[in-house]
Amino acid sequence: MSAFAIKAKPPKLHSRYTYVYVDQGGWRVHTNRVWSLVKPAISLADQYLRTQHPTIQQFCHEQLRNTTLSFFDTYPGKHVLREAEPEHHTPISINILERKYTNYLADKIALARRVQKNDLQDYHPISHFTKQQALEYSDKDRVLFIKERSGTRGEGVSCVRSTDLETTEVPATCVIQESVSNLVLHNKRKLVIRFYILIYNQCVYINRNGVAIVHGFDYDPESTEHRVQVQHNGKDAVIDRFPFPQHPAYDYWFNKTVESVREFAPIFDDARKQSSLFRYSLIGADGLPCTDERMRLLEFNTYPNMMKPPMETPVYIPVFSSLLLYTMAGINNDSWVRVI
Repeated sequence: MSAFAIKAKPPKLHSRYTYVYVDQGGWRVHTNRVWSLVKPAISLADQYLRTQHPTIQQFCHEQLRNTTLSFFDTYPGKHVLREAEPEHHTPISINILERKYTNYLADKIALARRVQKNDLQDYHPISHFTKQQALEYSDKDRVLFIKERSGTRGEGVSCVRSTDLETTEVPATCVIQESVSNLVLHNKRKLVIRFYILIYNQCVYINRNGVAIVHGFDYDPESTEHRVQVQHNGKDAVIDRFPFPQHPAYDYWFNKTVESVREFAPIFDDARKQSSLFRYSLIGADGLPCTDERMRLLEFNTYPNMMKPPMETPVYIPVFSSLLLYTMAGINNDSWVRVI
């Protein structure tokens, strides 16, 4: 029997995150973050499950009867993990990793420090933690990015020339990063690849699905205009969004993404070691394809926005569906590629 219930939001949670519990075809999910994806994602997972041998189907349905998955964003509710409502408890509960185990990945300052410690600057923008460090790095006039440590999707990012840095206010909550100028462009425009990482059962995987985001203005590596270097939301900011697998060099750049994430193994270790069959983290990551044949990893969002913009839904649904299949039914539909 199917059920779709929307319950009142729990206290101390952002008002836009409505609590939703879905029991559809034996799949049980509760979330406040990706509620619009759950029903179509379950339908897609069921469709794939029906292609399997009857014995596998029977085993999976028995597993599903005992399992609930949670994709619940605790922010800003004092980072308290929220599991299923008592009436929705099942013997097996699969929950997202608590923020205390993954926050360092989304924190640009903490991430940059770990990158430096592990000598991984070839796969991430070179970072400075004070103006003095940035000024001492090079006396060449160049473009620098000032990034708020907790900003996502281009929020809290500004661009300045190094010659103006000394008179520019840089809050203590920001990191200064060298620009990545050797970009592989798409029709003369900046290209950002958004892809999805799963940390689960002591392993790290990349999903074959992702989004290619093409900025709306011709790229100039010397520009400090926000709309050229950063902005990928809002009117005219993006000229195109399309599924990453539709990129003409998809196979090449997907393999390069796998290489970069594999090199980042020491960065993921703390979160990976906290994962299990019952604890996971789904991470949205941004990368820049570069002419030196590397995919440079920009940032990681440990609670990715998978509901907006709506033109990316054809990517979000299969990503979330493959998450349900793998964690709840134990089936990889060939979407997840293990890298660590």
